[in-house]
Amino acid sequence: MQFVTNEVELTTAATDAALALLALASAGFLYRFRGWNSWKILLWCLIMLLLATGSLFGVLVHGFKLATTIHDAFWFLLYLSLGLAVALFVVNAIGDGWGRSASRWALPFMLVAGCVFPIVAQLIVRDFLIFILYEGVGMIFALVVYTWLMIARHAPGAFLITCGILVTIIAAVVQTIHGIAFTVIWQFNNNGLFHLVQMIGVVCLVVGIRRAVLLAGKVGKHSIVQLSM
Repeated sequence: MQFVTNEVELTTAATDAALALLALASAGFLYRFRGWNSWKILLWCLIMLLLATGSLFGVLVHGFKLATTIHDAFWFLLYLSLGLAVALFVVNAIGDGWGRSASRWALPFMLVAGCVFPIVAQLIVRDFLIFILYEGVGMIFALVVYTWLMIARHAPGAFLITCGILVTIIAAVVQTIHGIAFTVIWQFNNNGLFHLVQMIGVVCLVVGIRRAVLLAGKVGKHSIVQLSM
């Protein structure tokens, strides 16, 4: 495979690679805490791995010259990875808000949604806006849940997770603004900036998840009160 010659696309591929590495490192970091809450942590690890997978496909479609059929196949797999990541994000929000049994009940329905929306976006409508709308609905739902957990329950880690979700929503909005173009050593457009902003969101999420699991686990061990997160 040959690299593309468009500098903006190469920058986008490079930022995609950086996001993939961060997501992989985040999955490995969070996996260390599976003993505190295996269900929650495994879901978050899967989310990070799916984000990494989608970003790696992003590296391929933005950074290399590909045949049209291969290019379209990689785009579909990218959509599918990110669609499932959003679905599991919603499942985790349901679990933190209403308990593990509720999240287990929601899991199959969200997995179906995570597969259907990428199919609609790539194969039927062929418009990335459909996927952005799907992601927006999922993230806004999660934002409401974690804001409620932060304000009403004072749940540990909820503030940072809420910040991570807000940054993710901002990143999604940035990606829809096609007129973005600037140079900081390399040339960036809306896609490259999206990846940089999303990396900030991932860091907020990981720190918040760690705090949530550790503090909730410690409280549970001392039999004071069992928090949902």
